[in-house]
Parts: sequence; C-alpha cells; structure tokens
Amino acid sequence: MGRPFELTDEEWEVIAPLLRPTNPQRGGRWRDHRQVLNGIVWRVRTGVPAGHKQVAEIVDACPAVIQDTVAAGGEVTIRGWGKWEPLKREARIARNPATQAEVRLPTRRAAKWTMGSDFEEAMTRLPL
Repeated sequence: MGRPFELTDEEWEVIAPLLRPTNPQRGGRWRDHRQVLNGIVWRVRTGVPAGHKQVAEIVDACPAVIQDTVAAGGEVTIRGWGKWEPLKREARIARNPATQAEVRLPTRRAAKWTMGSDFEEAMTRLPL
C-alpha cells in the first residue's frame, strides 16, 4: 500500500489516460505526471505551504491537464479562477475583410473559458 498522500493505483488508472505523454515531440522531457499529482495531493492533505519553485511546477503542469481534459470532452473548473469547457463551432460563411470574398468555415471544435467570480472581481479592482 502506498503512502497516505499518494494516489492509489486505481485513482491513477482513471487519471493517467487524460494526461499527455511525458516524452513530447518538442521540448524537453516533462516531469512524471504521477509524481507531480502526488505532490499536489500531499500539499493539500498536509496543509504545508508550497515554495515558489513547487508552486511553479504545479502551475506548469496545469495547462496540459486542462487541454487534455477539454479535448476529451470534459470540463475543468478551478474555483475562483475559471471554467474551461469544450465547444462545437458550427460551419458558417464568413467574409474576408480585405477582399470581401465569402469564405466557408468548416465545423470545428474549440474551447470556451468563463472567468470565475473571484478573478472577475480582482480584475475590476485594477486601475485602467
């Protein structure tokens, strides 16, 4: 049995297929996803404050998880920050602004982000 702050094998089997491979075609090798997630779980369960380096590693791992989850048709919500969800854009006819020619745009998948209430409130307090 693993340590109490580590993901179980059953939990990992659910999460692992949602993540990108750790050997990307471009760039360097990514840190092992299970190791990063175990670190997040440990921080949450123990309440130990994270240092700048640890926070940076956690934040750096988030985009890949969000992208993979939304691409698979799921939604991701980070309370107070925002929500990402898949969106289907229907085929339509657009107009090229330079030539005024009609352009057919095919149906495509996209992602929608909705700003969280805490984030929105913080943005309204910023000076213009």
